[in-house]
Amino acid sequence: MTDETLRRSVEGASPARLRFAQKFKQARRAAGLTQADVMNRSGVQRTTLSDIEQGKHNVTIDMMDRLANAVGYPLAELL
Repeated sequence: MTDETLRRSVEGASPARLRFAQKFKQARRAAGLTQADVMNRSGVQRTTLSDIEQGKHNVTIDMMDRLANAVGYPLAELL
């Protein structure tokens, strides 16, 4: 997905949501984890993870914390 496609798909999303989406996806990949791995560690459905990584899902702070823990990163690094 190009930056322009992402921008269009999440038009109206806050910059903070998009920043978390990008940083979370990078952290997951850096940890060598698949979305299925994160699903098993966090209990968040794979389709929801995909939406989060695309900036389509408005994530609560509690879910952000759970996801950060699942990929082994402090939440502050993903904000």
